[in-house]
Amino acid sequence: MQFSLATVATLVALANAEPRFKRFFQIIMENTDFEVAMKQTFMPTLAAQGRLFTNMHGVTHPSQPNYIAMIAGDTMGVNGDYFVNITASCIADTLEAAGKTWASYQELYPGSAGNCYTAAEMIDGDLHLYERKHNPFMSFTSIHETSRCDNIKNANELDKDIAAGKVADYVLYAPDQINDGHGANYSKAFDYKSPENQAHRIAVADQWLSTFIPKYINNPFFKDTLFLLTFDESNVDVVPDPNNINHIYTIAIGAGVEKGSKDDTRYDHYSQLALLNKEWGLKPLGRNDTYAVAFDLGNPSKPSTPSTSAPCTTTDAPKTKGYGTDAPKPTGYNAATTTAYGSKPIYSSAMASSFSVLAVAAFVLAL
Repeated sequence: MQFSLATVATLVALANAEPRFKRFFQIIMENTDFEVAMKQTFMPTLAAQGRLFTNMHGVTHPSQPNYIAMIAGDTMGVNGDYFVNITASCIADTLEAAGKTWASYQELYPGSAGNCYTAAEMIDGDLHLYERKHNPFMSFTSIHETSRCDNIKNANELDKDIAAGKVADYVLYAPDQINDGHGANYSKAFDYKSPENQAHRIAVADQWLSTFIPKYINNPFFKDTLFLLTFDESNVDVVPDPNNINHIYTIAIGAGVEKGSKDDTRYDHYSQLALLNKEWGLKPLGRNDTYAVAFDLGNPSKPSTPSTSAPCTTTDAPKTKGYGTDAPKPTGYNAATTTAYGSKPIYSSAMASSFSVLAVAAFVLAL
């Protein structure tokens, strides 16, 4: 069998392809079902600008373990919204090891550089607009006990960092508890757990997004940025979720994304870690990020097609090894306060892809 050198060169080029995006910026909203999000005014219109993941799921309930999962590749034994300290690695470690920077912008965060605010919440009357449970990096002792805590910032610092050209490679943005759709006991007209209150809360969040999202995705500063807008979990206050279907709205917009596209592959919060491992060659955390299906961003060069905003319904797929609490735990694992997972070989799905392609190339040449 004969293959041209041009074919081999193409295979080698694929192995050394540049990442689709240089910055990752995720915005995390709260407690809303996919179908409810798709009935709002603004969120459905984003489908024309990005790639809508119609079969995206939270990994558990309630909020905090989903946030932990996004940056640690596991819920780390956390099963509630309580105060937690974790002694284990997270994506901050793998980013720094790869020479990349990270930041978490938290609306109404009371801390500042040199003043790490570790309390569970900021109490403003009865509102509790800032909550540590939505600030997952704060739950890791290697961050809140060191100067790395300076990477957690009040969201007011974002525009200053843009002006100074100092926005990190990885950004997690958490709105306050009104803007994120959670609600903060501010709507006295309805019972908090009622469908009427959920409708009010998500409408407020949708209005906030209609201002926030265009401001940043249309800023030339972010031309190489992948934005991921997601929710932490579905709303179990209104619709019980005994089977953990946990169907949530998530969309990717920006660099490397096929505009006006949809993807019905089953994804969860570990998929973003798998994507970053793949695109940036990060060392896996060795947890669910190793097993997860990475988000497929589609073909960015493909012309966009008209997108409808009709709600999409799915059924839950059977869980596979590595999802949520099904993942194997190491020796020494202890619920909320965990021990470090230990060293792992430097390996990533991106490296695996490169090795595979180069191996094919070598085989072809041998023929």
